[in-house]
Amino acid sequence: MIESSDSKPKTPIWHYVVIAGAVVVGVMMVAVLSQASWQLSAAKKAFHAYASALVAKNYSEAYQLTTQSFRATRDYNTFTETFQGLTTEMGDLKRVNVNRIDVNEYSDGWFGTADADLVFDHGDLHLSFTLKKENGAWKVYRYREQ
Repeated sequence: MIESSDSKPKTPIWHYVVIAGAVVVGVMMVAVLSQASWQLSAAKKAFHAYASALVAKNYSEAYQLTTQSFRATRDYNTFTETFQGLTTEMGDLKRVNVNRIDVNEYSDGWFGTADADLVFDHGDLHLSFTLKKENGAWKVYRYREQ
């Protein structure tokens, strides 16, 4: 007489270890990507507030949306004179077109880059802004002409 065996072969323990490791890595990746996505959203919102303040010629608000180190190297009058000078030379600032914003976390905190075109009545100016998360808020850290 032939006996049938309904028992399944045993799964090796290393299969369970590999599956558990894959789950842990997956959960960590989701957490990291969620954090980066949230930071990007917050950085975009902060930069758009800064750009809107410049367009509205609300230089006081725009200045407050910069980091402490930015303000330490540029007083309010110098900041205002820079944008008033651009307006005198190129006409009113009509809008700021954001071409790209990205963020990254480094050992000394979160930083981002925003490449934007400042569109004036009589031409455009392409600037690259560095953003920094300072005291829980995204702010403009510096900018340079491209």
